[in-house]
Amino acid sequence: MNRSSTRAWAVLCVLASAGCDDPAASGPPPEVTAVSSEASGPLFRFLNVTLAAPAGLEITYTTPGRATLRMQVDSSAREHRVFLPRLAAQRSYTFEVRSLNRRGERGAAQAGMVSTAALPPELAALQLSAQGTPTLPLTMVELMVTTTGFNGALIADADGEIVWYWRTQGWINGVSRRANGNFVMLDADSGLVELSPDTRVLSRLRNGADKPYGLIHHDATVTPQNTVYFFARDTRVIRDTSIVGEAIWEWAPESGQVNKRWSSFDHFDWARDRGPQSAPPNWLHANSITIGPRGNIVISARNLDEVFSIAPSFGSLEWRLGGPNPTLQLPAEARFYSQHSAVEVAPNRILLFDNGLGRPGLQTWSRASEFSLDLTNRSAALVWQFRPQPDINALRVGSVARLSNGNTIAAFGWGQGYPIAAREVTPGGQVVWSLTGKQPEFDRVYRMKPLSSIAGESVVQ
Repeated sequence: MNRSSTRAWAVLCVLASAGCDDPAASGPPPEVTAVSSEASGPLFRFLNVTLAAPAGLEITYTTPGRATLRMQVDSSAREHRVFLPRLAAQRSYTFEVRSLNRRGERGAAQAGMVSTAALPPELAALQLSAQGTPTLPLTMVELMVTTTGFNGALIADADGEIVWYWRTQGWINGVSRRANGNFVMLDADSGLVELSPDTRVLSRLRNGADKPYGLIHHDATVTPQNTVYFFARDTRVIRDTSIVGEAIWEWAPESGQVNKRWSSFDHFDWARDRGPQSAPPNWLHANSITIGPRGNIVISARNLDEVFSIAPSFGSLEWRLGGPNPTLQLPAEARFYSQHSAVEVAPNRILLFDNGLGRPGLQTWSRASEFSLDLTNRSAALVWQFRPQPDINALRVGSVARLSNGNTIAAFGWGQGYPIAAREVTPGGQVVWSLTGKQPEFDRVYRMKPLSSIAGESVVQ
């Protein structure tokens, strides 16, 4: 019995003024009558479970030297097919399956074992090393370029071990997560794809110049409405020159509907709003789109060295930070260059990854920077930064994320002689965890994002 059925049953009972009970909750937990395992590739394993009567399910699984994990299925059914997330390669896991009624009572355990196989060689060669203890147990690593021939994304655990992966046709240019736990990924070649945690493809939005939205590039951001914002190239001819700007489109995966929400040509002037890297085929180079606390849209435009905010209605620009025509003044020493991954982590507090490409001086370097915005006095100030020592020169790509405990994840994704690494750092500047990719196999990583789970699994304390 699903949740809707449970509510309907309760309403009928009240209306009838009878002492009826939910059958799935009133009786003892039913017997587990059959369990079988199913393999999908090297890592992914499923359990097919049959119960004597409809009920929920609890599965606990473990392997020596690693945390014990638990999956709980609340929906009542006699037949269950359950994905076991966060398995590592070449290990044997013992499991216990128990039925679970709506009072939280557990039935007798049915035990078994599943084993995983070796990763494909091109994925196994992408080795990660970790030090310290992260706040969140998992990291989504968005791979742009490797020397092994593997394209796609992977999830690493706190020890740097690969526990999930997905292949793409081309570079990956953004990953986001919908309210139902599904991943939305931007494959630069094929377009947007919605994946379940067990990597079933549920919906697609194909890329292509022949589509109404044109060529999709950079980022896929889930909105509070559970739709997806993305950038696409927007081209207009200005004084006989074809200028490629930006458009923001919104995709509703369930209906397939796509709507254009914003164009850079309505708010920026090609003659005045140019940065050091601006060129007709790539004017702004927007590389991140995030939703602010008020529903405003925060955009990073790398070629302008600028971050700006669009009003929730998409009708106007609220402020511009950095770039050729800022509305908020920033001291020269606080300036950022070729930035990525701008996020409004609190009202009028902007966190971004300052790549440093174009920074004045003989040597460039990268950092995570946080700014306080004073909209009344039209100014901004650098209030926090993390600049690793020794310096990492990540000229392109990279990301930042603010955790609920105040720590920050900064990801330096451009190699070229410098480490490709994520660092979790406290507000006081202490590095509590690091994840580093082995080179030259890791050549370029778009972003590294912390995750609490893959499919709702939890660690048994």
